[in-house]
Amino acid sequence: MCMDLAYARVSTTAQGLARQIDALRAAGVAEEHIHVDKRTGANMAATA
Repeated sequence: MCMDLAYARVSTTAQGLARQIDALRAAGVAEEHIHVDKRTGANMAATA
């Protein structure tokens, strides 16, 4: 059995996930297999 997993991400607060999620649904990915991330570079620790 094959299971589709999807990852949608935005990197600024001005961006929205709706279009990405709509496209993933249209591609046949089940809602429970869509993972989202809303982070900006300012919120992530840089590695040296």
